[in-house]
Amino acid sequence: EVNKMKYTKEETSICPHHSHEKEHNHGRKPIYFYLFGLVIYFIAFLMPMTTWLTNVLFTVTILFSGYHVILEGIEETILDTKKLKKFHPNVHILMTLAAIGACLIGDFNEGALLILIFSGAHFLEEYAEGKSRREITNLMRLNPTEARLIQADGKTKKVEVSTLNIGDHLKVLPGDQVPTDGILLEGRSAIDESPITGESMPNEKSNGDEVFGGTINGQATFTMKVTKESTETVFSKILQLVEESQSNLSKPATKIKKIEPIYAKIVLL
Repeated sequence: EVNKMKYTKEETSICPHHSHEKEHNHGRKPIYFYLFGLVIYFIAFLMPMTTWLTNVLFTVTILFSGYHVILEGIEETILDTKKLKKFHPNVHILMTLAAIGACLIGDFNEGALLILIFSGAHFLEEYAEGKSRREITNLMRLNPTEARLIQADGKTKKVEVSTLNIGDHLKVLPGDQVPTDGILLEGRSAIDESPITGESMPNEKSNGDEVFGGTINGQATFTMKVTKESTETVFSKILQLVEESQSNLSKPATKIKKIEPIYAKIVLL
């Protein structure tokens, strides 16, 4: 349970732009509503002529398929306006008003189609972001947390990897994760380095060879000497690169975020 809490915290720190006040992960309920609205839309679309019933069905589509978009548009606009102390609309509120406007001039079909397209794109974005978060969480689980420290009397003691010092001697048992970067001192083993290199075949390691934290030991026991701090290992560097890539929006995305409220204001005017 402690590890689960740790992974959750690390995931949040790695994906800060997924953890701010505009978190859009709604779970499955809105998706079911969206699909229900989509079915209603096709029923209305296939009706032979436009009647009050088709307009009602298109309105149902807007409410069910776009309720999360409508709520987010209103909520985020209010929160951002209060925070920035100036009117700060977003595309969500723009799409909401566009759908309402279409209905007011009698184009219920256009309003429903607009919401379906925008909400569908919204869910695809959430799916892509969710997949990215899951992959990062899985990567975090590969980061070793414990090591078998060889003490002065020759006995081993389980300690946190973060407490290790350069020069410490560690014992690595068969099937264990290599706790940190170091040099193999005694023994010989085949180590699965695929988490680092992507190579599927284990590499044979013997005295003097370098071993990397996060890799998986084979069927033999060996001892190693720590040569790097836990924050300076190859695996830690990979995690840092992932963190930087996830926390920093691309240049086009940054520009879009800045332009979005300006664009929304212009269209509203």
